Amino acid sequence: MKVFRTAALILVVLLVTLLSGCPQPMDATTETQDAPPASSPDGANAPDGQDTAQEETMQLQPVPVYPAYFTANQGSPAQVYGIPATLQGLHDKKKIDFKQDTGDPAPVVDFFIDGGYIYLTVFYMTSPVVEGDPPIEHTEYFRQAVGSQTIGSASTLPGKPDAARVTASLNGFTVEQSTYEGDPVSEIWNTADQFVTSATPNGAGPFRFSMVHGAARLDNGLLFATGNAGLMFLPAERTSTNEIAGIGRLWQ
Repeated sequence: MKVFRTAALILVVLLVTLLSGCPQPMDATTETQDAPPASSPDGANAPDGQDTAQEETMQLQPVPVYPAYFTANQGSPAQVYGIPATLQGLHDKKKIDFKQDTGDPAPVVDFFIDGGYIYLTVFYMTSPVVEGDPPIEHTEYFRQAVGSQTIGSASTLPGKPDAARVTASLNGFTVEQSTYEGDPVSEIWNTADQFVTSATPNGAGPFRFSMVHGAARLDNGLLFATGNAGLMFLPAERTSTNEIAGIGRLWQ
């Protein structure tokens, strides 16, 4: 009887040993990892504040190079003219048609020059993403060094300079500040040699305006912008002015 008990005990020990060597089922709650979320083509799973799509911006062709530019006070988009160095009359100014790099018109609504750079503002609207929403407005800025053929985008613009009275001495012409009947005025003199005599030591003039706020010496005379008479041109060999455009701003 004792032998049978011993044999039974040995069988139990063998069974326990065999069972302990078998792989045990794993607890799913401790080993299972969350699967990554499926990607969404519309960026629905992108982190908050991040847009997976890059917003397209307009690209412009460079502004044509001229020694001076004139912006008319009226009109939208902006009415901008290039002033060639050979200008002599009103038909010589060149209207600038701003274009995208695709050749399509660019909706430039403002133009000015400051610190040696041309600054442009472009405004346009695109269709809404959700039908029934209002159109999406876009305002973009561009900058181009004066005299260069390269234009690029700008994140911001400097303040647009206000029109201010100028004085200058420009190779045969002077622009001076004076007073007439108690009011400040600007006076222009043509100081070409043939006009400077003992009787007229200051030359031909004065050509008097309420304010001259821009002046550029061109090949054939003086171009200047006034506050009351518009854009004018005084040929080097003459003593009378030509009107080139209406009221606006002259930029260099």
